Amino acid sequence: MEQEITDMSKDVSRLLQNKKRIIGNLVNMIEMADKKRHEILDGRIRAIYGHSTPQKILKTAVVHPQSCIMGQQDI
Repeated sequence: MEQEITDMSKDVSRLLQNKKRIIGNLVNMIEMADKKRHEILDGRIRAIYGHSTPQKILKTAVVHPQSCIMGQQDI
């Protein structure tokens, strides 16, 4: 079976040529979705289901070891 290979620049060019249709399809898909997981405001899109939180997420700094050894044992 022969693998298909495509030129990325041509693919991106095709996407840019169809930008209005693709954006329209995306807006329609988001509006028709049963679960409202995305929001479009002023031409910008964001995830709103489980990705946004009103409070700041606190993280603890960690000091990493200078070296790490990984081993694997054949059984």
